[in-house]
Amino acid sequence: MGNAPAVFLLGVVTGLQYALLGVGIVLVYKAGRFVNFAHGQLGVIAASLLAILSAQHGWPYWLALPVALATGGLVGALVERLVVQRLFNASRLVLLVATIGVAQILFVITLKGPLLVNATTIARKGYPVPFHLSWHVGAIILNSSQIVTMVVAPLIAVGLYLFFARTSIGKAIRAASSNPEAARLAGISVRQVSLIVWVVAGLLSGLTAVLHAPSVQGVLDVGNLGPSLLLRGLATALIGGMTDLPTAFVAGIGIGVAEQSAIWNFPRGGTADLTVLAIVLAAILVRGRKLAATSRRGDDQLVIEHSRPPLTERLGSLHLTRNMGRYGWGFLALAGLALPHFPGLGSQQRADALVFILSYAIVGLSLTLLTGWAGQASLGHFALLGVGAYAAARANAHHVGLPIIFIVAAAATALVAVLIGLPALRFRGLFLAASTLAFALVAQSWLFRQTWVSEGATGNARLQHARFPGIGTIETPRAIYYVALITLVFVVAALRSLRTSGVGRALIAVRDNERTAAAHGITPSSAKVMALALSGAIAGIAGTVWALAQASWSYQPFESGMSLTMMSLAIVGGLGTLEGPILGAFAVFAWPYLVTNANTLINRSIASGALLLVILLFIPGGIVSVIERARRRLLAWIERGLPERPFGPLPGALPLVTRGVSISFGGLQALQDVTIEVRPGEIVGLIGGNGAGKTTLINCISGHLRPTSGVIEVAGQEVTFLPPEYRPHLSLARSFQDAHLYPGLTVLETVLVALDRADRSGAAGAVVGAPWVRLSERRKRAAAAAVLARVGLSDRSDALTSELSTGMRRLCDLATVIATNPKLVLLDEPTAGIAQREVEQFAPLLRSLRDEIGCSILIVEHDMPLLMSLCDRIYALESGAVIAEGTPEEVRADPRVIASYLGTDTAAIERSGARAATD
Repeated sequence: MGNAPAVFLLGVVTGLQYALLGVGIVLVYKAGRFVNFAHGQLGVIAASLLAILSAQHGWPYWLALPVALATGGLVGALVERLVVQRLFNASRLVLLVATIGVAQILFVITLKGPLLVNATTIARKGYPVPFHLSWHVGAIILNSSQIVTMVVAPLIAVGLYLFFARTSIGKAIRAASSNPEAARLAGISVRQVSLIVWVVAGLLSGLTAVLHAPSVQGVLDVGNLGPSLLLRGLATALIGGMTDLPTAFVAGIGIGVAEQSAIWNFPRGGTADLTVLAIVLAAILVRGRKLAATSRRGDDQLVIEHSRPPLTERLGSLHLTRNMGRYGWGFLALAGLALPHFPGLGSQQRADALVFILSYAIVGLSLTLLTGWAGQASLGHFALLGVGAYAAARANAHHVGLPIIFIVAAAATALVAVLIGLPALRFRGLFLAASTLAFALVAQSWLFRQTWVSEGATGNARLQHARFPGIGTIETPRAIYYVALITLVFVVAALRSLRTSGVGRALIAVRDNERTAAAHGITPSSAKVMALALSGAIAGIAGTVWALAQASWSYQPFESGMSLTMMSLAIVGGLGTLEGPILGAFAVFAWPYLVTNANTLINRSIASGALLLVILLFIPGGIVSVIERARRRLLAWIERGLPERPFGPLPGALPLVTRGVSISFGGLQALQDVTIEVRPGEIVGLIGGNGAGKTTLINCISGHLRPTSGVIEVAGQEVTFLPPEYRPHLSLARSFQDAHLYPGLTVLETVLVALDRADRSGAAGAVVGAPWVRLSERRKRAAAAAVLARVGLSDRSDALTSELSTGMRRLCDLATVIATNPKLVLLDEPTAGIAQREVEQFAPLLRSLRDEIGCSILIVEHDMPLLMSLCDRIYALESGAVIAEGTPEEVRADPRVIASYLGTDTAAIERSGARAATD
């Protein structure tokens, strides 16, 4: 009890440092609504630079300090400009994950390159302090950095209060953090505010690290200062509700006092981290509702969902393209089976490395379930792998079979995951990331050193001579590899089944919209807990695989940075997919693990951090999205290489079918749901009054008008929106109501234009008068002359069409139709302008045309006696809609047709030439 005041004072000093950290985290959260997980590492940059300048290069402390702090602020500005601004409109979870990548890159900078601190020098000289003075308080000795903290931290707190309360910049920051949209309307640049906040956060983090480093022996050479500081600052910010600066400042002091009291009373390793974990969980429980109020829909969205476009009909007919996904998985399976046999991968070291990579892929799959599908970010999954490994070792000590070991490890890890995450899952937001990060630190520093978990303070454990019933002991590297591969396949299959079930849909629904999911009977909290438990179980399975390859281990491999790397590999590969974590595991770990002397913490951090930032900034969907784009290009290339499908009549199809054809011009509905069909060899008539829509329907069928809805099929091919020039390929020909033709061409040339489609001459051959061109021209001219003779225009073959009478132009128009030997003919008032004597000869001409070339005819005509004697069936239109259909006798007797068009004067109906005005 006599040392209680001294311990309290030490706690206050330490807490003041944590308070500065928490203030920096709160500032960034207020400005951007996301947790900056690089905040601790920003400070390490400044602390490392101060150590290099002062201890290694002899700079005076008070000269090196401003340079180091300025560097911290500059790094904060660079991160904001290069990363935060580029992802400014992304979800808050994307920004949180991006800061993980930043932290990993900054970590590498402090361990390799110009900011590498000489650990020997620091051990000999000690970390630089402001002055060589200490204060003895009972059994506690405060160094000069701690004394400075007691003075500087309160001054900074007061200064920040005055800055935000009195200055225009401070007020702008407060406005932008409270209501960004209103701040923009008021002329405040939210992005400029973000830059200022990051500079201040960099300065605060740097100052905290500089003041804290002298109290933590050897911290710079092992690289744990960043995560450790981050956790303390995060706990401080959580108690402050992520928005309340004064509360956060006071909370930091309280955390420092609680931590030092715990260390004094329970001096075993990990006590401090365990205390902070308890504080984090308590803060989430107590402040969770307030914290959740700062979260908005979409903040926890990390996966970019894209549906895969369906295959075209041509590609869908190919077995390879239909089953490309299956072949992709088959390729991965074959590659997995063959990997141990590749040159250079057969040694025990390489085989173990492959098993490690597969175990990390399984962890990535567990994150696909938890983060990708359930929207809950975890930064402690490598620690959960460790729980699975230690549980497997405990189970193996009881000489049970390998399947039981897997079950025990999965169950134990699921239980731990739920215990750690349950407080965070009660509220919507990114709080699971905070609690799992705290657990990652506690697992290494405390949990894995407990005798009820491992063999003692060193955290030693072993998994050797594991037996598989019916097979024997699994000991050889290759046998362990294939166990790992089979386990990976099992997990993929299980998750695939889960995703396509109601459980998987419920997870996605809760992730995307909790309120609507609850309205559909889904309990969001239950879905999240289930996802966390399943994810933990899969991580435990991965831990068993890892332990089989490792055989014996201590607590040291389970550093918190590896948990960040697990999140990185899942995102690099493609979070939310099943193949993504597998690809991401090999992308991140293949170089460090499979290249000689490359398996270092630095290389792993470079691979994961750099790849993570590249993916988030430039390839949001990960490696899987790159493969998907390549797949689409491959499919397009395959389709271009397919032989062109003939665009022609389909055997057995009706010559013409329209279904629900409608079209309007402005507010006028010209056609309304018109459905007709023309059967082989039929002559079908269209009748109707002025504006009934007859010519409009003909123009839609021929492609000169596009209907607003409906389907048009010619010879079995849909041509609804195809241009007119495609119809001749389906053996369709038509005449026009005005019979305008080509005024500058002769009658013979006009018919030749129709014949040219089937026998077209090339420009080069025509220029040089090639023999085949001359032969083709002679052949076409003979055919054209025969057609003109048939319609009685042989004597006018050299006349310009503009010189012909209306009746003769119509005969010339009909000649162009006959010349192409069509299977479907559209005639639009072909007898208009023809003398009565010629009209009477027209019906036999059309019948002979139908009989000789076997065509079907759709004819618009007002000459009712002609239609009644010519047509097999008739459709009657009124105001764009079909009002009757049937044989001529049935239509003639239909009351609606009589009322709308024919009238009751039988003599008028039967008198040839009695015609209405054209529509």
